[in-house]
Amino acid sequence: MSTPVITIFVRHSAKDGKPCKYADDEFSRRCNCRKHFRWTQSGTQYRRKAAGVRERLRGFLRYCYEAQWLDRIPPVPRVQADEPPTLPLTDAEYKSVLAAIDTVRPLRFDAKGVTRLLSPETKQRLSALIQLMRWSGLAINDAVKLRRADIIHEKGKRVYRVVTVRQKTGTHVSVPLPPEVARIILAVPPASPEYIFWTGSKGRSAAAMWGSRYMRPLFETAGSARDTWSATDSGTRLPRTS
Repeated sequence: MSTPVITIFVRHSAKDGKPCKYADDEFSRRCNCRKHFRWTQSGTQYRRKAAGVRERLRGFLRYCYEAQWLDRIPPVPRVQADEPPTLPLTDAEYKSVLAAIDTVRPLRFDAKGVTRLLSPETKQRLSALIQLMRWSGLAINDAVKLRRADIIHEKGKRVYRVVTVRQKTGTHVSVPLPPEVARIILAVPPASPEYIFWTGSKGRSAAAMWGSRYMRPLFETAGSARDTWSATDSGTRLPRTS
């Protein structure tokens, strides 16, 4: 069993149309670009979150203890990445993402190549989903599974509100939406009697489907400089606009 090596590498991104000046060095942490953990063992590389790296390290130390290479299992402190918070999309980025909906070609279900342009109905759904995520701050898993009943119209206050519970943390959410955005979302042809975007089927994760098929190609088409999209992460979100 080879000795694992844990390193922190940087996925450099552009800012204001200019590439990071440290882009040629993936181990340079002098910028505010996104940091990631890499676990290398037996010639294989694994990219993991901080909590996953800690668990792997504890497992390795436990193996060493059981093999009598260590007298005891030393405590492993929490692993923290020096990673800046994700900022809200700028107006220019937001507009470029929405504009790219007309030209994006989604991935096939088997991820082998792309399909033709989106249908008008899918364009409408995708635009509404992007606007919902931006103005509510919901993660994609919460946004995709939002029910029509979760958008409440408070007529006395002339405001629409998203009222739901985050699936990942159980946190109660009550966020106002601009009336024009709420009307765009509610005008989407429903995927099912209960949900706006989700059919309610128990197959592949709805968040993974929307993320891998539509969101990732959309951000690539828009030329987003941020590299903020992770289609496999149901917690991925477009931070709420300020």
